Amino acid sequence: ALFDLAMSAAYKDFNGSRLDEAIENARAARKLDEKAESPVRLIAEAYSRQGRAQAALDELNRYISQNQASGRLLAQRGYLRRAMKDLKGAAADFEAALAAPDIEPSETLPLRNALAEATKAEQDSIVQAELAQVYAAIAKRDYARAVKAARVLRAKYPNDEAPLLALMSALSKSRQAAAAVKEADAFIKDNTPSATLLAQRGYSRRAAGDLPGAIADFRAALAQPALEPAQSKRLKLALAEAERANEPGGSAVGAEATPLQQALNSGYDALKVGRPDEAVRAAREAHSLDPKAEEPVLLLLTALLRQGRKAEALAEANRYLASVPDSPGVLAQRGFMRRQAGDVSGAAADFEQALKYELPADQKLNVARALDEARYTLVAEKAFKALAARDWVSALRYGRAAEAFPRADEAVFRVTIAALAGLGHTDEALRASNALIARGKATGQAYAQRAYLRKTLGDGPGALADFVKALDRGDLPPAQRVAVELEIAIARSSAYETQGDLTRARDELVNFAHTHPGYAPGWSTLGQFYARQKEY
Repeated sequence: ALFDLAMSAAYKDFNGSRLDEAIENARAARKLDEKAESPVRLIAEAYSRQGRAQAALDELNRYISQNQASGRLLAQRGYLRRAMKDLKGAAADFEAALAAPDIEPSETLPLRNALAEATKAEQDSIVQAELAQVYAAIAKRDYARAVKAARVLRAKYPNDEAPLLALMSALSKSRQAAAAVKEADAFIKDNTPSATLLAQRGYSRRAAGDLPGAIADFRAALAQPALEPAQSKRLKLALAEAERANEPGGSAVGAEATPLQQALNSGYDALKVGRPDEAVRAAREAHSLDPKAEEPVLLLLTALLRQGRKAEALAEANRYLASVPDSPGVLAQRGFMRRQAGDVSGAAADFEQALKYELPADQKLNVARALDEARYTLVAEKAFKALAARDWVSALRYGRAAEAFPRADEAVFRVTIAALAGLGHTDEALRASNALIARGKATGQAYAQRAYLRKTLGDGPGALADFVKALDRGDLPPAQRVAVELEIAIARSSAYETQGDLTRARDELVNFAHTHPGYAPGWSTLGQFYARQKEY
């Protein structure tokens, strides 16, 4: 029973995002039953939510080394290992979980998919390490070595696009555009090309003087679904340039895609096919080619966030903005990350700063809305804190300030009403409450608030009607629902008592006390009734 009590408190804290308290209660439960898995699973999940992946892994490792772990616990460690890039360990855990007897049939398919993804990702990481040698040779302008290494990888992984793109990049840099086109043609003959490959062949065709072919490739790349906006923009510019040059008397066009463009295209394509790890690699490569450019950083942030690496993404944004403080795109992105992390004040500052610079119209609108929402949240939080501290003057000031926002919800209006009542302006509070409810779709809490105001002003029937309405809405928090039920019981009991029907007056209060035996105010009210009747 003590174990269940501790775990119940832990789950309640966890669901309420009180993660430190959840960990503390789960540890208390574990002391009561050291073999139980549920505390370990909750502790590990809480650590993960806090961004403390290593602490979560240590917790799971300790338990698994000393106990016979269930399939679910092994699966949990597998997912954690995968997030931490221990792909081999993740695959081993998924495989062991699938062999465990406690895994339900409905859980088998997700685990099989996770195992396949981890195995593929491990293979991909090997490929990326090999590709890094090619790109390192390109960076050193040792194009002959880069071409040679890329051809080895191309033969080793004939159906993988990444080695082909590396080979095309090396060939293009060594002024062998026609050879790059030939390599792309051979691959596309037997495989479905990505937008990145089509675009790269288009650039190579353009460099080789085949403008009609380049135009066809750029159009085919643009027809691919789910293109990133920046990638689409670059392709449209390249297409327009090629079309102008292809007209009679047209001017010459630029050379093949630069290494920066190639890296960015590769990253966007990786995101499109669900490979954020490859997108991270491509974004870092692009950033190394132009440390001041905004686009590689935005690509990197997007890829990191898709992997759930929020703290790392925020750190990358901070590093970039320390050297390029006037980047509107990164400022806006950091604002959204800060907002998600609960730093509303920091988010508002970033949104405000981003709007000082040029942003695309749709993004500018989104950032302006986010800034308005952040400002509202800051004012509303001040109103709620003042109300909790019973600082009626501040609650009224911040409540009215929050009401001025178009997005103001019912809760801030209730703060203003409570502040007016707290300052003794009950009539004004009632008028404000009437206006709030007249807007329509009022919650049970709004009706309960008006009921208490009416009760204070001596309007018993009106108060009872509002208490009943509040209960009927069905959306009161549990504690407030019980309090409202008591108010209804008191009102009905008082009416019977006034009529001289003491039996029914008593029954109303007795029924409530028996329905909610753990609610002290119910017994206190019943005791007061007996005292009035001298039934000591």
